[in-house]
Amino acid sequence: MKDLNNKRRLITLFTLLTVAFSFVLTSCSSVLDGPAMKYKDIVIPEGCFSYSVSQTKTSYMLYLTGASSTAELEDYPALWEFVPAEDGVTIGEVVMEEIVKSQKLILFFASYANEKGITLTDEEKKSVKSEMDTSITTNFKSRSVFNEALKTYGLNYDMLLEYNTLQLLASKARDIYFSQSGESEITEETMKNYYEMNYYTSTHIFVNNKTVSMSDTTPLSEDEAKKKTDKANDILKKVQNGEKFESFLSETDEETENTSEQTITFSEYELGFTDFSDAVSKTKIGEVTMLETSAGIYLIKRQKLDTDHFETFKENIFITIADERSTELIDNAESEFVLYDDVIAAHHVTLAPLFK
Repeated sequence: MKDLNNKRRLITLFTLLTVAFSFVLTSCSSVLDGPAMKYKDIVIPEGCFSYSVSQTKTSYMLYLTGASSTAELEDYPALWEFVPAEDGVTIGEVVMEEIVKSQKLILFFASYANEKGITLTDEEKKSVKSEMDTSITTNFKSRSVFNEALKTYGLNYDMLLEYNTLQLLASKARDIYFSQSGESEITEETMKNYYEMNYYTSTHIFVNNKTVSMSDTTPLSEDEAKKKTDKANDILKKVQNGEKFESFLSETDEETENTSEQTITFSEYELGFTDFSDAVSKTKIGEVTMLETSAGIYLIKRQKLDTDHFETFKENIFITIADERSTELIDNAESEFVLYDDVIAAHHVTLAPLFK
């Protein structure tokens, strides 16, 4: 399975517009017409919440399994109920926490839009409808067939259109909130400071001491594995004795199997390889460390942070900072949210149907 912590970062405020219109809906057990969550005068209906749980569950399953389409997916209730994600919390609990958080963010920023008179232009409204109509034509052939599928969630075309339009309004309000003239501007300096504190540049050599090759997963014999491990140790020893690390990057003999890109700039969350990022963060600039993993051995040299890459990561940094600030906003407004716990529990990710 892929790194869940990395995926967790993706299900945030910045997935407000990820309702997956391309998925075909399967049946749900009852008609849903009550509220699931409320903030001030804005409500997330039960049907919309249920729909979002199914959509997010399906998205997670595609990510975790690497499946190319929803048709390949099978549900595994034990995955959500028993498999730990972090600190003893199950994957199901993590997913539900993020779903509830995303709905709170929709409510919060949609309410902010109402308070500040932020509205969608006609073109923005049309874009939501156009995306829905395109998906319906592709996957359902007609609106009547689409409406029939939505009935299982207590929804219809107009209700889902309203919900998706609300998400776009919240997203627009969010952008304004953190813009140059907004309530909590994220400045260029703030983003550069974040980059310098949370990003690393490193160069590495990968020695595959587990399998014949990356494409041939036949396990190596004990002697073959030892030969490659000795090769990694030999490189490390030579570097520690003064030879240049870079002189080994071009080696292509059978003992090493270097990846195509040796030098990378990354943050922990974007890389999604915690052991690697931890190893780099604990190594001083210019020094080399060895990381042994289930895939093979990494010889890693931490480099001085490449400041030229700031622009490449600028958008991601903005998103990360905005997400952190947004989480603080809804935490501070916690008492103003009304959560209908019985409704939310009835649509737990363990129970939600997958989209097919």
